[in-house]
Amino acid sequence: MEGEPAGSERAKLATARLQRVAYFRAQTWKPGCSTSAVSTGPSGMVLFAGINSRGAAVELSISGIALQHDKAAGRSATGPAQLRMSDSGGVIHRDLAKIKS
Repeated sequence: MEGEPAGSERAKLATARLQRVAYFRAQTWKPGCSTSAVSTGPSGMVLFAGINSRGAAVELSISGIALQHDKAAGRSATGPAQLRMSDSGGVIHRDLAKIKS
């Protein structure tokens, strides 16, 4: 979404985040290697992050959405509304290699 999103656009992202978080929480994660609901500042949160037993990782984050802690503080969402998912095939055996010069 570009620019300042309308309330209906923010609501769509809020629905999408609930669906994705439910999906990831239902998966099997390496013990002690998952977390959720970590505030990254006003209108931002890591919704879920985890590493599975094979070392693959995922992070789902959201920004530009009025979250509960924002509403409680009387703040409204600002900036672009974003739902971002990042993944890696392996944090133990990295996807990228360092090129020696």
